[in-house]
Amino acid sequence: MTYVPGSSVRNIIQAAMRLDDSCSNEELGSIFTQNDSRTAIGRVSTKIALKNKAAACRMITNGTSSANHIAVMALAAPGTKTILSRDVHLSVAVGAMLARAKVNWIYPLYDEDLGVLLPVRPLDVALALRSNPDVRLVAVNGVTYDGLAPSTPAIAALCDAHAAVLMMDEAHGSHFRGLHALGFPQPSITLGAKIVTQSPHKTMNALSQASLILLADTELCGPIDRFMNLLCSTSSSVLLMQSLEFAMADHDRHGHSEWSTAVDSAQSAAEQLRRIDGVRVLDRRDVVPHAAEAIDPSRLTINVRGLGITGFEVAGLLYKDGIVVEKATFDCILVLFPPRERRISDRLVAALENMDRYRKKRLAPMPYVQSSNDVAMSMHEAFFCANRETVRLSHAVGRISAEMLTAYPPGQLIVAPGEVFSSDLVALLSSVVAKGGILKGFNKGSIANVAVVK
Repeated sequence: MTYVPGSSVRNIIQAAMRLDDSCSNEELGSIFTQNDSRTAIGRVSTKIALKNKAAACRMITNGTSSANHIAVMALAAPGTKTILSRDVHLSVAVGAMLARAKVNWIYPLYDEDLGVLLPVRPLDVALALRSNPDVRLVAVNGVTYDGLAPSTPAIAALCDAHAAVLMMDEAHGSHFRGLHALGFPQPSITLGAKIVTQSPHKTMNALSQASLILLADTELCGPIDRFMNLLCSTSSSVLLMQSLEFAMADHDRHGHSEWSTAVDSAQSAAEQLRRIDGVRVLDRRDVVPHAAEAIDPSRLTINVRGLGITGFEVAGLLYKDGIVVEKATFDCILVLFPPRERRISDRLVAALENMDRYRKKRLAPMPYVQSSNDVAMSMHEAFFCANRETVRLSHAVGRISAEMLTAYPPGQLIVAPGEVFSSDLVALLSSVVAKGGILKGFNKGSIANVAVVK
């Protein structure tokens, strides 16, 4: 979404308020009549599906988190086995929890040298399906936060062989359509995924919370519509749905040229950053094809470990220079190069060159923080447990978590309800926060306190 400074913001908001109308009529339709081509909303939904080479589309006006809830709950009945990649967005896990599904986790590999979490491998999915042949749903990321795409065709073939539905969260990949020649990954819906959720408000010009569910099979429309009726507001915004139509049209007209500029800017920055001692920029050759199928060339994952300061510290220093990074970890920062932004490249390079004055002894890699996978209760049982208490994190070893603890961004689950806090996990969580990391889900917003089952 493009930021418009000054008083123009007020004028835009006032115009939007006059245009928005939550009332539906037979000609206009509503968010619940997207299968009806007699309505304007139904025709827009069909048009978006065709543009994305999907069998059907559902526009969502309360964000991709809601889209993920709907998609998971549509397929994961109580007791149904599901396979979820541990790096999926929190909302995917929440959908499984609310459905009381039985979750089997896949843990993607973490490349300690690069400082990034890699996409799920077909091997990971094959092993999980072999252990759980009666799985109904497999949910993984269509692209990671760092822009790494998995081998979707191979994963889709494995799911098809087990009659499992492959759902992919492609929140950060709605712009991939038509950009493969520029080096972008191909859209998951064209590679065999059956359900794909997207956030055109993140990487296209749709308004905030305007999201999509793309379906490869019209037979999935019934279950999806059932849970849309349950979870979507009856006062859904027509303005948000119309912004999706405009975003698609704008991408058709200008997407290739504008994203080409973004890629050129990112590549220019990468070439200059690689000359800085202690800085390493994630390169396509680092991961393709052995660890990822493709990488989004408009995103730069920059490992700053060699500077002797953490990614959290670098992000804070860059912010003082007016540069906002998308994500920071102990080792890395992630910088996005959006269309129409030409100035960020030189400013980023200059700022990182000036980091030399903060240089310290090279840091050792920090282990990736993840659960011990010691599960004592189901997520639903632990989260909704009335018999809970708050304890200091240092006293949580051996206790059962009653909350979802996440790192945000990217919103990945670190500890799920029902999992047991190990001593190693508690030590790592404490260390991450001490070094500037941001974690969500802790009681009263403090890392010192966590909710556990009594």
